[in-house]
Amino acid sequence: MWRQFTSRESTSAGQWDRAMNTTAWDSVAVLGVVFAAIGGCSEAPDRDPCFTLVAETAVTAAQDPGSPAGHVEAPKLWISADAAKLVVLTNDGLLLFDPSLRNRRRLLDASQYGTRRNLRSVVIHPAGNWLAAIVRSQEGEQKALLWKDSNEEPYDVLADALALHFIPNKDACFMLDSSGLIHRSELSQPHTVAISRGHLTGSAAMESVFAFAVSEDGAAVAALTGTGSNAGGVWDATSGAPRVRLEGPSAVSGAPIPLLDVAFSPDSKRVVVLSEDLRAWVFSIHGSRLSPAIQTDAGSLELCVWGKGDKLAVPVHRGQVQLVATRTMKSLAKFHAECDRQWAIALNEESGVLLTAGSDGVLRAWNIYTGLLLAQQDLATREFTVAATRDCSRVYTADPKHGLRAWAYHAGTQ
Repeated sequence: MWRQFTSRESTSAGQWDRAMNTTAWDSVAVLGVVFAAIGGCSEAPDRDPCFTLVAETAVTAAQDPGSPAGHVEAPKLWISADAAKLVVLTNDGLLLFDPSLRNRRRLLDASQYGTRRNLRSVVIHPAGNWLAAIVRSQEGEQKALLWKDSNEEPYDVLADALALHFIPNKDACFMLDSSGLIHRSELSQPHTVAISRGHLTGSAAMESVFAFAVSEDGAAVAALTGTGSNAGGVWDATSGAPRVRLEGPSAVSGAPIPLLDVAFSPDSKRVVVLSEDLRAWVFSIHGSRLSPAIQTDAGSLELCVWGKGDKLAVPVHRGQVQLVATRTMKSLAKFHAECDRQWAIALNEESGVLLTAGSDGVLRAWNIYTGLLLAQQDLATREFTVAATRDCSRVYTADPKHGLRAWAYHAGTQ
């Protein structure tokens, strides 16, 4: 899974839903392919681990009239799991880049959704052949625009869509509507979605869903519901039959603590939920809750990254990221940077590397077995967004000053 981190969250998580203000992406210039940045590394065979700037696009930033005086925010980033597509949301429109940043297509013009805050999210199919954008109209109605195989024109539209998850290995998706119901939609033919759409009706407890996730094997759906302030469950993705009940924690007073977010592990064997008091709780797919919970600074589970399924990197207090074993919830390592906060952005167990991004504007690479800092790269800005590949080989950053940049992480040689 590709995910993004926004450095504005470092000051107050969840308080930065402002219109972002970077424009003039029409004149895109690739400034270089494979050259060393300041703090980077050479191409010597015996080089140390490092980040190298491999591509950059020029960006002209502009202030939106609705933003605070002088304030400009970085574009948002989404990248496909197959590393073939980079989607960038700017004040000028929704743009699609290839990994080299040389080629670009405009998917949506800004006039089609108004301000950037009206484009709620972007979802890319794990196979990379489908892309969806959740857009809110000026009248407040939300819909999902679908593209197939990177075509410039939308392939289809799903009305009344608050959230959407594609089903891996299938041309299908699950969609959450405004009444809190989850529907399955087959995407094999355009403009027939409403006919093939059906409510996931495995249990009455599936009413009033406000957050949901789909397992990477496509076999299960996890959802948080409004039937109880800390209730949720896991359902069979085909039949809708209930599998597991997810029950959150309670306060000392006995009152339930509401749940905010839910996600599956990459191996589809575990489910993690985030409670309102910012604790991450891990459940096995069989229903047992693994304790204790992990206290985190993350306001979203997108800021926590998995290894193969039995390791989870979680942002904790005072610039630390903690690596835990999800079977025992025991700490395996802690990674500390001299900044207010930092977030895990990629974890590769095979190479033993964890990538983090700090509120101080520094990318860092860590050895997950020794806890040692392997390399770091100063982005020369604290106003940025970032996304990284699962294998930690490539990081993309965007900020109003430097534009969109691609960094390669080199593991070095022994």
